[in-house]
Amino acid sequence: MITTTYAFYTANYGGSLSAIEFNKYLPKAQTYLDVYTNGKYGLASDDTVTDATLNRLRLCTCECIDVLGTTEDGHLTPQVGVAESETVGPWTVKKSLTAGVAKTSAQAFLKVIQFYLSGTEFFCTWA
Repeated sequence: MITTTYAFYTANYGGSLSAIEFNKYLPKAQTYLDVYTNGKYGLASDDTVTDATLNRLRLCTCECIDVLGTTEDGHLTPQVGVAESETVGPWTVKKSLTAGVAKTSAQAFLKVIQFYLSGTEFFCTWA
C-alpha cells in the first residue's frame, strides 16, 4: 500500500489536522481509495509506481483525510447547505448557497479522487 506519513501531510500537502486525527482518518481514507480505484490502491506500493504518480496518490490520500476530517465522525454524510431568499416588490427569489458545490461529502470525496487520479491507472471512470 502507498505510504503517506504525517510529515508528508503537513510539509508537502500543508494539512492542518493533528497527528492523532491524521492517524484516525488515514486507514478509512485508504479503504475508500482502494474501493474507488477498484482495488488498485491497495495493491500498489511506493516502489511500483512512478514518482509523479506516487506524489499524486499521496496528495489524494491527504485531501481525502481532510474531507473525512470535516465530516461528522469521519463518515461520508450529507453536508448541510445554506439557503437564502431575496424579495424585490412582490417577487421572491430563493437561492441555495450550495449550488455547484458537492452536496454530500461522498461527492466531495469523488471530486478529490477525480482531480488527483484522472490520467493515471488508478482512476476508474465508473466511480
